[in-house]
Amino acid sequence: MKYMCKKHRNWLVEHPTELLPSFRKTRMAGRAAMARLSWDHAVLYYGNALEMSEICLLYTSPSPRD
Repeated sequence: MKYMCKKHRNWLVEHPTELLPSFRKTRMAGRAAMARLSWDHAVLYYGNALEMSEICLLYTSPSPRD
């Protein structure tokens, strides 16, 4: 299931430095929606966050660990 439109998905692929801040912001919005018991909005936010994590795994190279 896809939550993000193709335009936003492509933008995140082209701007990988925006993935983590966008993921955090979207995840926090999902938590806020859950706190309001707004399940329909929470699903959308968490779905977008899931897609962002997928983009991160597929299109970014892991940073070396010390």
